Amino acid sequence: MSKYSLLFAILFLGAAATPVYSADSKSAVGSGKSESAKATNEKKYNKNNALVKAASAGDTKKVLELIKNGANVNAKDDNGMNALIWAAATGNKYLAGFLIKKGADINAKENDGLTALMFGTQQGYEDITELLISNGAKVNMQDKDCKTALDYAKNEELIKYLKSEGAKKGSQIEGCKANTTKKQTVKH
Repeated sequence: MSKYSLLFAILFLGAAATPVYSADSKSAVGSGKSESAKATNEKKYNKNNALVKAASAGDTKKVLELIKNGANVNAKDDNGMNALIWAAATGNKYLAGFLIKKGADINAKENDGLTALMFGTQQGYEDITELLISNGAKVNMQDKDCKTALDYAKNEELIKYLKSEGAKKGSQIEGCKANTTKKQTVKH
């Protein structure tokens, strides 16, 4: 399944958040943790999973409540998506702005190396793209396939804007080794 198919499946079917803490944190065997430490970790785990799930569902009110109550603004689901990436992918500018103010890592990458900026440009969200860049998103970060936000942009206005901010296509940036094969010399 491609990362795009996966994203759309998650958007429509919901995201299963990955544990930030061990799934067997209730077990006292060999953990060396007190019961109160385990209970604290389980509360953090629940808040962090709920935060990412709420962001993926576009539930801004729930996200605000969870952050107010101590959820980690940079918690990720099992696809590496954090709340800011979900806000960008779903076009929720208000939520994205709030998460940035609360310290969300604006250049965080999900498991395939895509950033909030890449998701925002891929979806054609000019307002999200401008918000992210104005708050420090790096326009030339590359994913695992060496693609940048400019490679994902489809909208002509967005492409012009990205270029005005110094964005380049991944193929224009030296150093990425993805999808390159070593040429073998055949000896005769």
